[in-house]
Amino acid sequence: MQFFDRFKNQLNERQTKVINRMLEEGPDQFVGGINAKKYMSITGCSKATATRDLQDLKATGAINMMDSAGRSTSYTLNM
Repeated sequence: MQFFDRFKNQLNERQTKVINRMLEEGPDQFVGGINAKKYMSITGCSKATATRDLQDLKATGAINMMDSAGRSTSYTLNM
């Protein structure tokens, strides 16, 4: 819960859903971090929305860029 205390009132519903899922399943389930494709799968949103939400999470400091290979940028939680 400390994670959510740090970012209270900064996360939208989709972002909260994805972060909850990442915390519940642990790092083993998110090998390679979260990317737009996984984000879309969890939330059912469009690629543009997934990309915007991930960029917003990065800007707030909730996630860190793990790997950037052009279109397949992945992120990990900033614990």
